[in-house]
Amino acid sequence: MAERLDVSQSTYARFEKDDSDLTISKIEKIAEVLEIKVEDLINFSEKFVLNNFASNQANQAYIINQFSENERKLYESNIKLLEEKVKYLEETIKTLKA
Repeated sequence: MAERLDVSQSTYARFEKDDSDLTISKIEKIAEVLEIKVEDLINFSEKFVLNNFASNQANQAYIINQFSENERKLYESNIKLLEEKVKYLEETIKTLKA
């Protein structure tokens, strides 16, 4: 994150510890990196916990949530539907290329 914000790791650590104030431009950059709206970052709810880890392919930020069972099922259903659409579109592209 420090690298993407173009600051040293020690400066970023101070941001995390609340030992240093963030400029509006840094807040905007953080929101951009996390792919969220600035207002969502500013109004961050404790309902969400960010768990950052590095995968073999790329650094990714995942949100571990505390959604209700119904919300979780709805999200899982939507994800499954989107995965099916992607698979269908990939197959369509393969067919069109043939």
